[in-house]
Order: sequence, then C-alpha cells, then structure tokens
Amino acid sequence: MDHNGSEPVTLLHPCVDALSSHIAVLDEDGVILAVNEAWRRFADDNQFAGVNYGIGSNYVDACQPTSGESTDCLAAVAGLRDVLHGRRAQFQMEYPCHALAGNRWFVLRVTRVTAPGQARLVVAHENVTERREAEEALRADSRRKDEFLALLAHELRNPLAPIRHVLQIMRLSGGHGQLLHSAFEIMERQIGHMVRMVDDLLDVSRISRGRIELQVEEIELASVIHQAVEAATPHIANMNHKLTVTLP
Repeated sequence: MDHNGSEPVTLLHPCVDALSSHIAVLDEDGVILAVNEAWRRFADDNQFAGVNYGIGSNYVDACQPTSGESTDCLAAVAGLRDVLHGRRAQFQMEYPCHALAGNRWFVLRVTRVTAPGQARLVVAHENVTERREAEEALRADSRRKDEFLALLAHELRNPLAPIRHVLQIMRLSGGHGQLLHSAFEIMERQIGHMVRMVDDLLDVSRISRGRIELQVEEIELASVIHQAVEAATPHIANMNHKLTVTLP
C-alpha cells in the first residue's frame, strides 16, 4: 500500500492490498495519505494515475464537478464532508462510472476511523457492475413475464363470452338439433383456444428466457373473420346491435 511516509507501514497494508475494492485513506482535511493496489491498478487502467496516484492531493476537491452540475459528484462531496466533519460515521452511495468499453457501476463507502489523537477516513470504491447487470436482467425477465401474463389474461377472457352465449342458446333451443350442433362447434373451438393459452401459461420457463415461440401457419382469412365475429356476437347481442359481414 503506497503511503506518504507519515503513516507507519504495518502488516495491515498487504492485507488491504489484497482487497478488490479501490481504497484510499484520507486525513481530517481530505488529503490522500495512502492507496491500495486495486486503487493503483484502476488508475493505471483508466489513465487516472496522475502524480503518485493522488497521494498528497485533496480527494474532496478532486470529487468536485468540473463542468456543469453533476448530481452524483455533488452527493459524493456532501457525503464526504459529512463524514469528515463528524456529522455521520459512514456514507454510502451507488454511482455510474461508464467507459468506452461499456457501462460500469460502483458503490462508494466512506468510513470514519478514530485513533488516539487523530482521525482517518477510509474511502472504498467497489465495482458492482455484475450485480447491476444481473438485477437489470431480472427486471427485464419480470417485465416480459408481466406483459405476457397481461396479454394472456385478456385473451383468456375472450372465449368466455361466446361460451356463455352458447349456453344461453342451448337453454333456449328446446333441443333443436341444428342449433345444438352449431353451439357444440362454437364451444369446441373456444375451449380448444383456451387450452392452447393455458399450455402457454404453464410453460413459464420460456417466458423467463424470452423465448416465446410463435407458430406460423397459413390460414383462411374467412376463418379468422368468422372467429372474430363469433367472439363478438355476445357483446353485439347485449347492445342490440346488428353486424353484417360480407365475404368475397
């Protein structure tokens, strides 16, 4: 762990160097006293090394926004100052630090450590990009599932009206053979449609993977129109409307 000579080198330093977090130790004025290996490595990889990896410079000043107003920078500076002045023992925030290679996210943790006659601040930056990406993937899966279930719930309701209408026809038909035959055909089609949708609902794993498969096949347009009219007939009858369909 690099230091400016005022801090004793102890066995703690190689332990801190072994951590994955980018760590710096500040004095009570916010001046960087020491940094660990992960801090140096990140600085080298991102051309932030500067003079001696910032040791001897004021970290709070370095966090100030350079142009315009940065909400993340302002929040970080405010949190650092709160810990520096003893208004809080610890501060933590998550922030983006994107690069040309891709988006990155970090968690900043600032902790005040008090020793006899002095106080130090430990600043640690931990890369949480993998966690953020995993969370976003879960949110995307959840959105796809919600969208699919909402669509399925709507589609499951559609066959119920024709089936209910058919039951009324059967009850009023007085056993008329042709009416019953037509009613049975409608119920068979609508129940088959519901069975297919329930099969889709049961296959939740495909929804989670975003691999809902569409079965593409040629169908007669007249058949589609007939099914649409069949589904809408109960609503048309309830409103005392009349629908006329002319097919070529």
